[in-house]
Amino acid sequence: MPAGQTNIHTKNAPYAKHWSDLRVPTEPVPGNHCLRPSNSGRLAGNRTRDLPIIEQALQPLHHRRPTLHCPLKVTVLTFLFTSSFLSYIVLLGPIVLYGLVKYYSLPKPDASVVDEILGVNPLYDLRNKKENEVTSGNIKSWISEFDDHRNPSSSTVQSIGHRAYGLDAPENSLIAIKTCQVKGCKNIEIDVMLTKDNVPITYHDCDLSRITGKPQNVLDQTWNEIKDLDISVNHPLSEKFKDEKIPKFEDAVSLALSLNMTIYLDVKECKPEIVDAVIQLYRKFPELHTRSIVCGFNPLLTYLIRRQDPKIVCAITWRPFFYSCSSYDPYYRVTSFGEQRHKNFFRHLGAVISDHLYDWVLYNICPQLVGAVAILLAKDYVSPHEITQWERKGLRVIAWTVNLPVEKMHYARVLGVSYITDTVVGDAHP
Repeated sequence: MPAGQTNIHTKNAPYAKHWSDLRVPTEPVPGNHCLRPSNSGRLAGNRTRDLPIIEQALQPLHHRRPTLHCPLKVTVLTFLFTSSFLSYIVLLGPIVLYGLVKYYSLPKPDASVVDEILGVNPLYDLRNKKENEVTSGNIKSWISEFDDHRNPSSSTVQSIGHRAYGLDAPENSLIAIKTCQVKGCKNIEIDVMLTKDNVPITYHDCDLSRITGKPQNVLDQTWNEIKDLDISVNHPLSEKFKDEKIPKFEDAVSLALSLNMTIYLDVKECKPEIVDAVIQLYRKFPELHTRSIVCGFNPLLTYLIRRQDPKIVCAITWRPFFYSCSSYDPYYRVTSFGEQRHKNFFRHLGAVISDHLYDWVLYNICPQLVGAVAILLAKDYVSPHEITQWERKGLRVIAWTVNLPVEKMHYARVLGVSYITDTVVGDAHP
């Protein structure tokens, strides 16, 4: 190094207040590749290298930034974790999400078709009234009109037979559908699943033990293996209904249509083949577009079904802790939410987090994305506040499963909502 010139290392001092505070090493700093003496004795890469050495030290660090030899990977990671990048995520993330939802959203079916299936809902007209129309002079008449529409004599309130009134006859059976017609019931809910050979059947559980007493899984059995099983052996009225078989889904739908019933098709299957099965059924029975509604816990399957046929009316089914618990008992929800799906703690924790995330997605994204017209809520979560919140989104609330007569009167006469029940006994509908 030429005499009279030194390599100044001021790494720890952004500004040098006095020349005596500067560290002036007489030898180059070992291992420092960013500050190294050049052939001219100046700092390599220094933008102010033409200034005297003391003036260089007095410059801010960003004026004399050295050339860094850093890998590209480190540079990218540094950018990803900077506050500016996170700010872009926070600001642009909701905008991008909103744009995607708007782009892929499916339109709702025609309102007249919805009214034909679910009944006319006068509350929509009341909700759309302007606030200035409700004055102190007519508030009493407006409240009286509102109460009249909550009356169960309105076609809005319906009693829907859960699994075709599964307590009055073997559930999801042809005899159960006929029993509904004899008792004057016009709305039923039936389940659809696929066998191992992808034959759509009217069945609820994944296994056969509860209904038939056979410890087999439905997904592992072909149609020929289960078509002769008796589904009345464990029913309380097994002496009255004997030798009932699992029906094909097409046969159950055909019978219900011939009896002029409204059908709630509950999709229990998660395989993508169920989408084609439902679409083929609607193509074979076009009247289903005005006589049925597709519902289920999986909004993705409902979305895929309506993606192929937007004229199909659909609803979303919800219960708490669907991903973390395989069952749910509302009477013991304070102490237990049902059997856990996962025994591993971390998997169960992830499922619980998924439940809370799904609750947000269900309320903010699913109704618009799927084009749903109704929400089927677990009965103990139905309240005037919930009904109002969902009605603001254009969705009607249907409670399930309501079996006690006093509960039926509460949901029909007080809350004014339709309900799904296992028995026709104690129904509050006219």
